Amino acid sequence: MAASYFDVDGTLVRTNLIHPTLFYLMHQRTPMRSLQKLARAAFRSPQMIYAELQDRRMFNEALFTSYEGISQDRLLFLADDAFDSVLRKAIYPHARDLVSRCRDEGHDVVIVSGALDFLMKRLADHLGATHVIAKPTRDQGRLRDRSPPSSCGRRPRKGAPRPRATRGSTVTISTNASRTRTVTPTCPCSAS
Repeated sequence: MAASYFDVDGTLVRTNLIHPTLFYLMHQRTPMRSLQKLARAAFRSPQMIYAELQDRRMFNEALFTSYEGISQDRLLFLADDAFDSVLRKAIYPHARDLVSRCRDEGHDVVIVSGALDFLMKRLADHLGATHVIAKPTRDQGRLRDRSPPSSCGRRPRKGAPRPRATRGSTVTISTNASRTRTVTPTCPCSAS
């Protein structure tokens, strides 16, 4: 079956990973806790900027340290509010139509993001996407502090999706809301 992969940030929505993170930091149990979390994130911002210039994975790991000490229960409790106030308002006007068009052509629609999986599942449900590839959370109530290693054994290039598909199949990759392209996967691990 054909599949269409969409990078979420900048393609389907106008936000990036920082926007939901700020929402969570500002909505802690007490105003003092929110202030502490925001101050710590501001203090670490030069490290995050440096990490972003070096490698996207390093940036993601630095950004997600902002969630340290926040329970998964708290993240899930605020998830609907985070989706409504951050993501839903930032969805590009034709994003749902684009996903719908791909579904009408018989494609599975996969949204790909470094954002939290439970937020991306809400976005997928809202847009009509069939699958989500996003930052997983642990069952023990904490976010994973490190990204899992690349299935290829290599660091993914910034902005380059790594679809999994069977050898000889093609996938459609969208890099923004107006352009899609069909490619044959070149990642060695994509062969089944």
